[in-house]
Amino acid sequence: MAILGAVLYGLAAQAHAADPILLSFTATWCPYCQVLKPTIENFKRAGYDVRIIEHTSPDIHGTGKSGEQMAESYGVTKLPALLLLSVDPNGKQRIMRLPTKEPDKLLGLMEAAGMQRKKPAP
Repeated sequence: MAILGAVLYGLAAQAHAADPILLSFTATWCPYCQVLKPTIENFKRAGYDVRIIEHTSPDIHGTGKSGEQMAESYGVTKLPALLLLSVDPNGKQRIMRLPTKEPDKLLGLMEAAGMQRKKPAP
C-alpha cells in the first residue's frame, strides 16, 4: 500500500528523478512531533529534500490530499513518522521507515540511504 501511495502522489517519481525524499509526518497536537521539529527543520535548511506532512493540512504539496489521507496512503498510524522514499539502481521504489526516537542517528541513516544536500549549508 505504501508504494501505491507513493505512485499516487507523485513523490516516488520525484525521488526517482533526484535524491531520496524524506517525508516527515507531524501534527501540532503531538508533543514528540514538536521535539523532533527542530531536527527536521535543520535538515531542510541544510539542503536535504524534506517534505513536511502536517496531519491537519487540507492540501499537501498541491496533491489535493489532506495530511491524514497522505499518512493513510503510506500506512502511517502513529506520529511522528519519518519515511525515506528512494529508488534502487534497478528502478524499484523503496520506502524506509526511520526511527523518530533517536534524532542524532537520522542524518547518518539518511546519508547511508543516498540522501544528499541539494544546496550547500549556509
